[in-house]
Amino acid sequence: MKINNTILTYDDVKRVEAGDSKEQLADVRSYDDSIAASYEKFDMVPYVGFEILVRATVAKKLAAVNRLLKAKYNLTLKVVYGYRALEVQLKYFNKRQAELRCTYPELSSEKLAALTHDFVAVPEVAGHVTGGAVDITLVDSNGVACDMGTKIADFADENRIRTFATEITANQRRLRRLLLDEMLSAGFAPFLGEWWHFSYGDKEWAAYYEKPSALYGPIVMKKTATVFKIASGNETAIQIIKGERAQADEQAGKALLHAYPTTEQAGLLYIDCNRLEMAGGEFCGNASAAAAVLLTNKSTEPTVRYSVSGFEGSVVAKIVSVDSDKYRVRTSFNTMNYKIEKIEYEGRQLSIVDMKGITHILIKSTFPATNYEATLRKLVDRLNLQACEAVGVIWYKQQSEKVKINPVVWVKKVDTLYYESACGSGAIAASLVTGSRKIFQPTGECISVYVDGDKVTTECDVTIID
Repeated sequence: MKINNTILTYDDVKRVEAGDSKEQLADVRSYDDSIAASYEKFDMVPYVGFEILVRATVAKKLAAVNRLLKAKYNLTLKVVYGYRALEVQLKYFNKRQAELRCTYPELSSEKLAALTHDFVAVPEVAGHVTGGAVDITLVDSNGVACDMGTKIADFADENRIRTFATEITANQRRLRRLLLDEMLSAGFAPFLGEWWHFSYGDKEWAAYYEKPSALYGPIVMKKTATVFKIASGNETAIQIIKGERAQADEQAGKALLHAYPTTEQAGLLYIDCNRLEMAGGEFCGNASAAAAVLLTNKSTEPTVRYSVSGFEGSVVAKIVSVDSDKYRVRTSFNTMNYKIEKIEYEGRQLSIVDMKGITHILIKSTFPATNYEATLRKLVDRLNLQACEAVGVIWYKQQSEKVKINPVVWVKKVDTLYYESACGSGAIAASLVTGSRKIFQPTGECISVYVDGDKVTTECDVTIID
């Protein structure tokens, strides 16, 4: 098969007219579930969870290629990226363009865009935003990735990532050519500057095959995570995930936190197994209540059962609707394994509540509004709490049956540290130490806590804000 060895440039692609096909996106494994599909970067989690989406025709063509690869070579396709939201592409492009502008300030806007396109495609001509482009590799019969000479998106050496690179072994060259030939046979166009990138129906495909217009144009997709306020504070983002649990909770959680910058925490709700996994693997009382709302909306029962990260027991929640977006949530954590220790520290008595998934340090004192971060980090070091999934410091005041808290929480894996405007686990810790049921948050609202042996129940308002 004769191959056009040209690496297409921005000028080649920008002349092509965009397509207007209304063809829907589909899971890349829709027509062959033996295709391996898993993200290696997680910027699409806030939009689609862990699903890799492409246009339906692209999915069908990939299935055809995969069947041939298995029959002829005992190899399988692995897809690591498909559709990319337009705003994600724009973010990457703007970032790279700003970096290049600093290096080449003399370039015109047009030339700067063309140069940036060599690294990150101009959003108006990009293939991933149409659902027509994929990043793929090959895996053997044991599911082990083949050695293609570089990893996907490893831009350390721009010569080695070219499809016909000379600085690779004969076997790496053979595998690249094998992948190229099968994809070309199915009608895909290669981007020869990156051995892993192929497309069908986008502007690059049209330019490669000298067609006047593309089939597909950009698809605009909004983020799909749900954002909650608990006790009128503490924004929490939760993304529903379909299918089996992945091993990428931390990276996915970080992507959610980045996508929703006003949130204080983020979690993944695996809807098929009723499991909430926080970004840092910590226990979170607020997110547990928020997850109950999502689970109830998927159920016909007002009571739901599920499990949460950082907590080994079962969780049972009952939901009462207050209005269209507001709920009263009563969440029971059964067999909560906690330990309370009182210590003297720098002339002051502290209470340490170890709840396994989070450890809280309670200080009966006025909240130090200017240096709370330094205080928390100092306590983590001095009390040897570095191994904890999360550590909170709770400054509190008690008047009769009322307790008011000011919580600050650090989560180890994602390295976030927030003054929390409401904190469910902190409310539990304060109740365990003081015996009070009414724990008032910085917002002025109350999280009620009921302790019955190793069963701990919280009750609070949960509001959907996005």
